[in-house]
Amino acid sequence: MELSRIRPSMKYLYLLFFSVMAFQLRAYNPDDKDRGYLRRLMQENKTDSVLLHIDSRLGGTDKPEGELLAYYYSVKSTALLHTGRFDESLHFSRLALAGASFVKDSVSLSEIWKSAAYAYNRNGKLDSALYYTKLMYGYARRANNVKTTYSSLVLLGNIHLQNKQFQQSLEFYREALNVTLANNLDGYLPGDYYNLGLAQFTNKLYNDALISFNKAAELGTQQKNLRLVARVYGSIADIMEAQNRVDEQTKYLKKANQLAAQLQDKRLLAMGCSNLMHLHVKKGEYAAVIEYGNQALAYLKEKPLIQLEITVDSMMYVSYKGLNRPAEAIRYYEAFTRLNNTLRNEEVSLRLSELKSIYEIEKKDLTIKNQTSELLAAQRSSRINILIISILSLLLLALLAFRIRESFYKRLLYRKEKETDFQLEVLRNRLDGTRSTDEQPQEQTDIPAEDNEEPISPEKSRKLFIQIMDIVEQEKLYLSAELDQKYIIKRLNTNKRYVYEAIRVHGDHNFKGLLNRLRVNEAKRIMQECLRAREAINLPEVYLSSGFNSKSSFYRTFKNITGLPPGDYIEQLEREMNAYHKPA
Repeated sequence: MELSRIRPSMKYLYLLFFSVMAFQLRAYNPDDKDRGYLRRLMQENKTDSVLLHIDSRLGGTDKPEGELLAYYYSVKSTALLHTGRFDESLHFSRLALAGASFVKDSVSLSEIWKSAAYAYNRNGKLDSALYYTKLMYGYARRANNVKTTYSSLVLLGNIHLQNKQFQQSLEFYREALNVTLANNLDGYLPGDYYNLGLAQFTNKLYNDALISFNKAAELGTQQKNLRLVARVYGSIADIMEAQNRVDEQTKYLKKANQLAAQLQDKRLLAMGCSNLMHLHVKKGEYAAVIEYGNQALAYLKEKPLIQLEITVDSMMYVSYKGLNRPAEAIRYYEAFTRLNNTLRNEEVSLRLSELKSIYEIEKKDLTIKNQTSELLAAQRSSRINILIISILSLLLLALLAFRIRESFYKRLLYRKEKETDFQLEVLRNRLDGTRSTDEQPQEQTDIPAEDNEEPISPEKSRKLFIQIMDIVEQEKLYLSAELDQKYIIKRLNTNKRYVYEAIRVHGDHNFKGLLNRLRVNEAKRIMQECLRAREAINLPEVYLSSGFNSKSSFYRTFKNITGLPPGDYIEQLEREMNAYHKPA
């Protein structure tokens, strides 16, 4: 039917109908439907169904490729993590990372980074976990993705807690809680207060930790998250032990055991009974120790854990011995010895296997050496050639080892510099927040210009530092090679000692160090812009545009601050941009 023969009113209806149909056909994508199905299964905690579905897709005739394959690997890694199969999770996470070069969608790429961050963290590889968490955090901030930002902050807090960087961990957990409160993510609140309590406990802020744990217990009870509440009670018991409040410690341990009984978690029950045994051993209440010990051993029959069973047997031996019941004491001592020997025999077997492998390698090496000696004896004329080849091979290996080690340290220094940039960005954001709380910005500080013995107050020192950073950064005064401290003193109508104190407390060690850091940051910014624009980097133009007045000063300062010469830094930056910033 031709459109010219249709009445005008009907013509528009037909056009609208066909347009809608064409849009629906174009928008429908079977892969999107499959991703939505997997996402729904993960939200419902049906990890077994997720694994079965992905395995069927990977094992089918129409095997996915490229971006979709990387997506399946990342989801499988996350599902395996939920089932406690951490090694397998890390394996599939690495497969997903290997296919990340095919991924052009930033959302999918962030999911791959997220699965890698969690997998590396659960396997104790904290440096790699931190690296991918920062990538995930950077994406979340750029995309204003609240949930990914929250996950990144929680993971950063967890990683720093494991690295025993307790203060930094506390700051990340606080920021995660602020994100939850600002976005009304009430379901996250029990876990946020629990994490915050752990960080406060490690920082020995016991009163603050108790407040946070009690909030976590209250909210967890409301949401019927009994497993979390049981963990909270165990943590409160740890605080009671640290404060030597034995009766309250006992009460909370029993509360944790009651919840574990409701959950029918035998291993958690056994651990709770073991904690109660330890408490009563210290009090000399051996009858109670035996009662809890029998319960723990009954649970361990269903959910064996040899290390915990050894601990229980040792406390049972001490209790029966304390009650002057030698027959039972000997029985548990023999059980303790048997399990301990089993554990030791496993360690010995592992060690023997290692020694056997070393012996086999040494035996092969010895055989090779004997054959070489016989060959050299039979062919004297080729000895010099073999010696030269061996020396060259060793030199080549040494050179290769040196280059590998050099490359490793370059990457390490580059990552440390990126860590410094990350921390500086956090500090700069905090400084901006502090600046915004001031009622009115002042062009000049009210600090007197005369040198006197009166010390500068912390508040005035902070305001003076903000003013210094305002005129140096916003007016880009650091780009002038002639800038000196006298200009700042005159501009702010202050004195040399106050300027020195403000920069020492709130910035680098001195005014020159502050300028050098800003100039190096400007040089790095120019390098990054050139690489993004696919332009050649002209180092003389870079250092002149960054405020340096000589090549030697630029190279020396850049290496002192970043740990890398400019050329090596550019090489690492280019490698990172090629790996993770592919053009769309």
